[in-house]
Amino acid sequence: MRDHDERALRSLLHQQADRHRPDRDAMFDRIIQNRAEPARRPALIRLRPLAAAFGVVAVLVGGVAGVRLASSDGDDNGTDQVAAPTASVSPSPSGSPSVSASPSGSPSASSRKPQVSTSSGASHRATTKDGYLSSQSVLDPGSNPSWTQNDVVLTTTKTITELDVTITVAKTDKVEYAGRWTSVPENMMTITPTQQADTIVYRFVLLPGGQLAPGSYTFAAQYNHPAAKHALGGDKYEVKAKASKTSAKVAGGFK
Repeated sequence: MRDHDERALRSLLHQQADRHRPDRDAMFDRIIQNRAEPARRPALIRLRPLAAAFGVVAVLVGGVAGVRLASSDGDDNGTDQVAAPTASVSPSPSGSPSVSASPSGSPSASSRKPQVSTSSGASHRATTKDGYLSSQSVLDPGSNPSWTQNDVVLTTTKTITELDVTITVAKTDKVEYAGRWTSVPENMMTITPTQQADTIVYRFVLLPGGQLAPGSYTFAAQYNHPAAKHALGGDKYEVKAKASKTSAKVAGGFK
């Protein structure tokens, strides 16, 4: 039955094929129409790459503009470094830092740290002033019988553009250099300790282009000595500064 159906279907298909007469005119018309259409389509095809290219250019231009704006926002139009006073603590020889006499930054140098530490009690402050600049000489409370830190705390009401700080420690009682410290970022300063016959000179100089914003800054001289109170009478400091082309100078000693 199944084979008979297939033979009948094939016979019917052959009959229909024999009866079919293709419309040549319609076929030629369609071929001509198809040949004419591609002439219009490439324009659309060509427009797509152009639109994509314009899109890429727009993205690139926008990106460049964004980068330019971002760099303009962060441009300080110069290479000057400005330091601002921040709250911190100064190093002590015992490993337990004592509170600094004034706001200060991270210590730029530390001294050798003895195992035993005994606070020397309240430090003495002697203040001098010249215009916008004032100073205090302070015996750091973290000092102990064999290690001492002499602090000079500067306070300015104007932005300092030039600064030269010198702390001189007398070589009495076999005093030995033990370190130096400042709240100003070390990369903004030249710090030079100099050993002389009867003194140790600690010098802090602000590098060209550096600026210290109004506030307080600490400069410290650290030294070792035998287990006895160091005679501070021979210790002294001197500070020269300039702000808005106005010079100032302060100096004093330690007691």
